[in-house]
Amino acid sequence: MLSLLDCSGAGSPVVVSRSESGELTICPNCGDMELAFGNLVLGLSQDDLVPLLERVVELQGLPPASSIPVIYLTDNGVGVRFTHGELLELRQLLESAVSLHTQLAAGPFGTLHSASGRVVH
Repeated sequence: MLSLLDCSGAGSPVVVSRSESGELTICPNCGDMELAFGNLVLGLSQDDLVPLLERVVELQGLPPASSIPVIYLTDNGVGVRFTHGELLELRQLLESAVSLHTQLAAGPFGTLHSASGRVVH
């Protein structure tokens, strides 16, 4: 698969978490990540992972009868719509990645921060 991760160091991106519709990979050299989920491919920094997970959890709390939730990716109104099933799968994918970070506290992720600034171990 073509990757957004473009590091000049040795080593290939490592799959951190995988689901039926996607995967999260990390560059072993710089720590940048790529989320491929369905037709969506996002380049993420380490600081993006936990806030994205928090937003997915927030949207998942909406009543199923509500309109399909949107995650806005930029301040310019670019967003992605997910069904509630897709949100659940995306949440599990992201939670698995954060859980791996917890297990490998000093591993390739470094230190993850939530949107509120708290450190996630």
